[in-house]
Amino acid sequence: MKALTRKSRIRRRNMRARRWSLPWIVGVSIALSGFVALADQLCFNHVTAPGSPPNWGAPPLIDGSVASGDTRCFNSSSTPPCTGPDLGWTNSFSYIFNNPDGPINPDVTVEGIRDNTHLYLSVQVNNSTPTSGGTSDPNNAVVVAFDPDNTGTKMQWFVISPVPIGGSLGNKQNAQAVDYYWNQNSLTSPNTGASNHALNPSWLNGAAGVSNAPCSTPGTTCIQSDIEGAQWTMELALPLLGSQGDPSKGLIIPPTGHFGMYVDVLRVVNGMWSQAPWPSNASMGGCTTPLVSCQLYNSIPVTSNWGTGTIDPNPSPSCTGISIGSQNLDVYVTNSANPSGSNAIDGSNPNTFHAKVHNTGATVSNVGVTFFIANFGLPSEWQQVAATGLSTIPSGGTTLDSNPWTPPNPSNYAPPNQHQCILATLSANPPNSTYFVNNSAVQNMNFFDASTVERPVQVSSKGYQANPKHNTEQEFDIVVKTAFSTINPCTVGGYAPVAGDQRRSTESQRQTNCNPASQMIQTAEACRHTGMYLLNSSKQPVELCQAVGSFGFVAKHPGTVRKWTYQLTGQGLTRVSDGVYRLRMPNNSVANLNNVVEAETGGCAHLFGTIVPGVLVGGIVVVGFVVYRPRRRAGRT
Repeated sequence: MKALTRKSRIRRRNMRARRWSLPWIVGVSIALSGFVALADQLCFNHVTAPGSPPNWGAPPLIDGSVASGDTRCFNSSSTPPCTGPDLGWTNSFSYIFNNPDGPINPDVTVEGIRDNTHLYLSVQVNNSTPTSGGTSDPNNAVVVAFDPDNTGTKMQWFVISPVPIGGSLGNKQNAQAVDYYWNQNSLTSPNTGASNHALNPSWLNGAAGVSNAPCSTPGTTCIQSDIEGAQWTMELALPLLGSQGDPSKGLIIPPTGHFGMYVDVLRVVNGMWSQAPWPSNASMGGCTTPLVSCQLYNSIPVTSNWGTGTIDPNPSPSCTGISIGSQNLDVYVTNSANPSGSNAIDGSNPNTFHAKVHNTGATVSNVGVTFFIANFGLPSEWQQVAATGLSTIPSGGTTLDSNPWTPPNPSNYAPPNQHQCILATLSANPPNSTYFVNNSAVQNMNFFDASTVERPVQVSSKGYQANPKHNTEQEFDIVVKTAFSTINPCTVGGYAPVAGDQRRSTESQRQTNCNPASQMIQTAEACRHTGMYLLNSSKQPVELCQAVGSFGFVAKHPGTVRKWTYQLTGQGLTRVSDGVYRLRMPNNSVANLNNVVEAETGGCAHLFGTIVPGVLVGGIVVVGFVVYRPRRRAGRT
């Protein structure tokens, strides 16, 4: 189960692949079992903002900005106005739905915290397609639902359009619309009368047509957005009224125990909606026709697919659980060529997979790990290769070891398919008996040393439902993003500082004591056209694009690079715009694309002791990675 009391960020750490006689260089994508009900838990901790009175323990300031813009002073020695991040979010849970980019920004982050009077939620979105005018797209949407007593008879939910139509850039923007439903007992046919429904309720400051002036006072019921084009943020404070409160004016979730909860962030990507649901396997379904039956307010999944939330200061089970870390060799392999462990599988001899399982709670029994393998890229099918037995995980954690596995057909993994991904899944017996903290993670694959790096990328359309628009074909959008940086730059007049504040003055001394390197991070995130639609707030159809994963490189080059370039090519692939590609391929097939990364210096560079001109600059170190996206659970009520 996923008890989220800390940031579930995806972290990456570079590893050098060792060369064995017949190695496969593996990456690790870790996906934990997608249980329902008790399997997914969000813990709303009490605010603990640091500093001095009067702002010590202050709640978030609802101005639409989480990272900056807080003018309050959290130290009594400071004089307002102060600036910096909103410390009211300190100790909140932070759930990152999809983070293929590592140091680049994650797609969606949701944070939550509470005080004695309000429940606070923030939604931070990156990599959304802006409008032609450069502002955030008003079709972005957020759905938040609660089942206060877990009976399905008093459900409350909000359908929010956080980006105003024609809104200006910056924070303190009123929401375009907030559609609120309460005391509902049907998700597909809710009561839309005035006794159970309100558009832009008058008690929610910052909703369209409702004054946002009180939002400047912390602890005020409010909604505000920060609009920055491809990025936008929403902050929301909802009143906690207790189980006997008036549901038309706020939340009636219990102060102790658990309540049902569901979140879905619908991010606009190339004119479509890419969903970020929590729990991750509970996306909203769509329709072809009639579309009136598929609107945001009546397409929420059944409550058995929801997770649970709690504001209980001492919940049982507690907000702790089982996890596997990412990018730190928590999943690795041992074999005769490397008995101490690495990320290189031996193609001719037995291999044992290992998983370092962490446990932040009490001892847990009957937990196991299963390992699968797939080609680098966007796989839809995984082959099981090994498993551990059911074991006891003590407080603090332990390492689980699989049965030995010898590849039956080594030729299947010869170039260009030597770059493989390992998927590890955690499970418990019986199900719903153990809290799992992470829901997914990735680990880097391997390094290359070359002036031009070329890697095949495999995209599989096997197992997907047919697209009603194309019937015999699947269509994928692939969005490529890049980020550039200099590692260990020379910061003192171009030369590295030395003892006594003296500076090296010769080129040879400079190269010896100052070793900058250039780095490019490239990620490609993909979603599948479903041919299914939901209506937006203006009753216009928006196609759902199912997130299917991502792949990419981290490339490093010693010295200065004038220009990094990349090419993504393959049959059925067309370039839609800068960084955006569309792939059409038959159902139940595999497409092979080619991804090339190249560094240009514009001059000469040293390549293993020799001088080479132009783009033959050598020394590129590239690491690849894959993010696995669990398949969406089918069905809706």
